[in-house]
Amino acid sequence: MGKKAPRTWPETPTPLVGPVMDNHTHLPLTEDGIPLADGVRLSLEDQLERAATVGVTRIVTSACETPDFDIGIELCRVILLIGFALCMERL
Repeated sequence: MGKKAPRTWPETPTPLVGPVMDNHTHLPLTEDGIPLADGVRLSLEDQLERAATVGVTRIVTSACETPDFDIGIELCRVILLIGFALCMERL
């Protein structure tokens, strides 16, 4: 088996020409949900700041597991730029 390529966080891209909404992402709902890249975990706040830097003004995050529903709903109450979508296909 070959070596895995190193996992890195991408560089922040050039800002978009206008504000946009990211209508489907999977934000980390817990600290453990943040991927490790280059030995670094970007906090949720850092990830949201990176999105805002390029013009993302609203985000819809999704969850597919029942234990994540309450956490995701609370995240929307605390961070108003986030909306929450429940994936019901596995229930």
